[in-house]
Amino acid sequence: MVLLVIFLCYRQIYLQEPMKVQFTMWSSNDTVVQLFIDSGDGFSMKKSGTAEIVANKWNQVRMNFRDENIEKLRFDPGATGGTYKIKDVSIKPRFEKIMRLDLSKFAGHRDIKSIEYKSDTLDVVTISKTKDPVLIYHGSMNRLLTMNNVLVVVGMVSTILLIMLLTIWDSFVFTRQQNPQR
Repeated sequence: MVLLVIFLCYRQIYLQEPMKVQFTMWSSNDTVVQLFIDSGDGFSMKKSGTAEIVANKWNQVRMNFRDENIEKLRFDPGATGGTYKIKDVSIKPRFEKIMRLDLSKFAGHRDIKSIEYKSDTLDVVTISKTKDPVLIYHGSMNRLLTMNNVLVVVGMVSTILLIMLLTIWDSFVFTRQQNPQR
């Protein structure tokens, strides 16, 4: 019975649908875009995703992340200098509606020559010799922390209560079978 409780708790926490990040991007060069999330312990390769970008066309990019405690978001638009256009950046946490990020909250962090927000597109021009331009999102990410954590705890408590109820019922039925009333 204990193993069942452990398995169900593990399943509730680790095997859920991942958080999805999606955006559309145009680049003047074939390149690789990389997205990092910071959960409070800094940016790392373990919490990043990459996608290939084909030059001179709009590319639809989707990435999945297991960790949803996002404090900061880092966006490396390419591995080379050039012009990048980014639009429709959204995050879909588990059990929640899609959250669209405000593109005007992105700021150049490294090797960005210019950044301009035009209606629904973020236009980014990097320094020509760069190999790692970096944008940081400075908008609020607090909404991503609330509902998901509450649902995980509620799911775990519900699972434990269900197991306890089934154990009590089993013991009641077993006792009645051992001592039938005449």
